[in-house]
Amino acid sequence: ITNIVIPNTVTSVGAGSFRNAKALQYVTLSTSMTAIANSTFQNCVNLKKVELHEKISKIGISAFSCCTEMKTVRILGDVSNWGNNAFYRCENLTSLYINSSVVGTLYNENYIFYNAGINGNGITLTIGADGYIPDGLFEPLHAVNAPKIMSIVIENGATEIKYFSNYNYLPYVTNITIPNSVTSIACGVFSGCIKLENITLPFV
Repeated sequence: ITNIVIPNTVTSVGAGSFRNAKALQYVTLSTSMTAIANSTFQNCVNLKKVELHEKISKIGISAFSCCTEMKTVRILGDVSNWGNNAFYRCENLTSLYINSSVVGTLYNENYIFYNAGINGNGITLTIGADGYIPDGLFEPLHAVNAPKIMSIVIENGATEIKYFSNYNYLPYVTNITIPNSVTSIACGVFSGCIKLENITLPFV
């Protein structure tokens, strides 16, 4: 099986349903689903991309772990529950879009994006205009296991930047782009970006 379309009549998919579907490349999720269960797509080593629509508020433990060929992840809704190891070892991830506005702190040692993007040229992280990165989302086991986020782009329409302040480690970031819509940046926001080289700031 290389392609799965889950019809909109489906409201839930059981834990581990597509685990080890090693030929699977593309999946279209039901718009009636509100959660991705534990290990649903774990070890789908050829899955290329996934879009989690606006109604999905929970990503289960190891939901997409070891999807080693995953290139694109789009999270469009307000995720209030991030499962440990959710995107563990998505080693070839290049594009990550997050528009969740849920504010909170995740537990230490959650490994959600452990080694994400580590094998390629790195990840471009785009934060939606309404997006917020909770403390601990990018908290690695060790510095070498941090997701390889190279660039951060703030989507036009955002007015304030206040994420990354605690328990997020971004040692690979070299570029940050901030749109003209941003009017304030919180203290210490990018303090963990130790390799930062270029910042595109709003034109005043």
